[in-house]
Amino acid sequence: MVVVAEIPADQEKVAFGATVIVRHGNGEESAYRIVGIEEADPERGSISWLSPLAWALLSRRAGDKVRFQSPAGGEELVHPRSACLEL
Repeated sequence: MVVVAEIPADQEKVAFGATVIVRHGNGEESAYRIVGIEEADPERGSISWLSPLAWALLSRRAGDKVRFQSPAGGEELVHPRSACLEL
């Protein structure tokens, strides 16, 4: 089996495999890596691409305001500060 990883053409957008630093509405910052379902480990900062936060962040850019429904309940506003694809 051969896996070929390509860097997205638009590296400014959040994509699968990217580590994203977000600023939450309360001012706290967190880093999340968007991964596959089986690799997800939210306690270590790896979130599934199907999670509400990852789904809301995909294709967004640093500086965008992103609203999403938190699994804990309620709507949350986050601001992606940077996205870095690690190959």
